[in-house]
Formats: sequence, structure tokens, C-alpha cells
Amino acid sequence: MCYVIRLPAFTIATIDVTGTHYADKELVQQAVAQALTGSYAWLVPRRSIALYPSDAIVHAVAHIPAIAHIDIGRESLTALSIAVTERTPSALWCGAATSTECYLMDGDGYVFMKGSEPGLATYRGSLDYPPVGSQYLGGKFATLNTFMRKFNEASGRTPTSVSVDKNGDVFIALAGGGEVRTTLSGVGDALLANVTSVFESSKFKSGATFQYVDFRFGGNVYVKWK
Repeated sequence: MCYVIRLPAFTIATIDVTGTHYADKELVQQAVAQALTGSYAWLVPRRSIALYPSDAIVHAVAHIPAIAHIDIGRESLTALSIAVTERTPSALWCGAATSTECYLMDGDGYVFMKGSEPGLATYRGSLDYPPVGSQYLGGKFATLNTFMRKFNEASGRTPTSVSVDKNGDVFIALAGGGEVRTTLSGVGDALLANVTSVFESSKFKSGATFQYVDFRFGGNVYVKWK
């Protein structure tokens, strides 16, 4: 049996990778090929189509940040297929206020590659460097990102970027000027309702310009007018 499965007719010679857009296809192939090197107990090659190491392949590919999941299958007795599911970009992390170097994040705030795409919200603030492979705001990003998706409608204003400092204070810069201030712990539907109430007030409707609106102090809202 060992002799048969060592024959070239049952040995993986081709690694076919599909589904890559952000990830480097060749890098995926190299990672899989590395996982297939060697033999089991010096007898059976790991490239055997019958006994290839699925867990080792998944582990080898897991270090590629843009990849969320892979499916492994046999195309033939000598070909392995790797179907890649990549992370979906949900927002950008662009570092400090003056930085133009941006990175793509998924919905959990996981930074998976350098780049930019139109239509994505921009977030700023501290993050480990290099940022790829880091998670912005830990488990708190998803809640903030959901809040920001609703903010435009609630306020009638368009945010240009969102910064979060080390204390968890959130600063939302608005197109046309002005800033909204809140906290990570305060974002949610109640705050959205409060935002709507403030921006629908007569003074805001009149077009009066402001430097910031501060929602960080419970039910009290502070406005600094220009």
C-alpha cells in the first residue's frame, strides 16, 4: 500500500488556488507547498493525494492576513484545490491625523493589508506598528463601526474621519467643519437619538457654525460655537 501511494500518479503535483483578490496567489501556493514537504514516518509523502495534511495546510495559510478561511479539495489524483475566502474590507485605518497611509480593516477591526478603497469610513488612532495583523480597538470596533454607519442619517452631517484616543474618547470630524465628541462606551442607539435631537434644533438648522458638539457627559450636551 505504501508503495502505491508513493507513485507519481497519486502525488500532488499541482496546487490550484482560487478566490484571491487581496492575497497574493503565489504566496498561498508557496505556503501550501511548504505544508506538503516531508513524509509521515519517513515512509509516506505528505504530498500523497490520499493523505495530505489538511490541518497543516490551514495552519500554513492562516498567517496570510487577508485570508479568512480556505476550503481544500481534490481536483484529481495529482491536483489539490484551495478555495480562498478573503476578509471583507469594512473601513480604513489611516494612523495619525496627518497621515495619508491607509490600511484595510474587516468588520472586527482586523487590519489585513495596506491600501485604500473608495466609500470606506476612515478611522484614526493608536495601533501597533506595523498595523497589518493588529486589531483596531480590540472587540470594541464593531460597535463603533455600526454606530458610524447610522451617524450620517441621524445627524444630517457627513463624517470625514473618526479618531479614538487612548482614553476611549471618540472624535468625529465632519465635512464642512465641526466635530462631534463622544466615548466608545457611549455609542449606541440612545446616543443616535440624542444626536438627531441636537442637530435638528433651531440654531443648528439656521446654519450656525460650531467648533464641536460634546456628548461625553451623560445627558448634558456642550456646544462650542464659532
